[in-house]
Amino acid sequence: FCLYLSKILAFADIYLLIFKLNASQFSHPNNLLMAEANYRDTALILLNYSASIQTLTGISSVTPREILGELFSAVQVVLIGVGYGVFILSIAVLRFSQSDNRSSH
Repeated sequence: FCLYLSKILAFADIYLLIFKLNASQFSHPNNLLMAEANYRDTALILLNYSASIQTLTGISSVTPREILGELFSAVQVVLIGVGYGVFILSIAVLRFSQSDNRSSH
């Protein structure tokens, strides 16, 4: 769990760095991600975005507008969001099949 959470925080930091380099990388419907917004609010909004991307819920109102934000979002979804899901599912199937084999003997 700590590794999963640390990846959410790491990607939030990456998104914050991308935003600080170019504020037009992300958009927010309430214009909270403007260059004039304070650091804490922007960091929390991007943390929420990172968590929604990694957990595959997709409920964040932040959207990447340019290729760099889209690229890191895709990496986070595919490698971490889907990757962890497949890994956990494979372990569950393996353990279920092992317990099923033990009960049949």
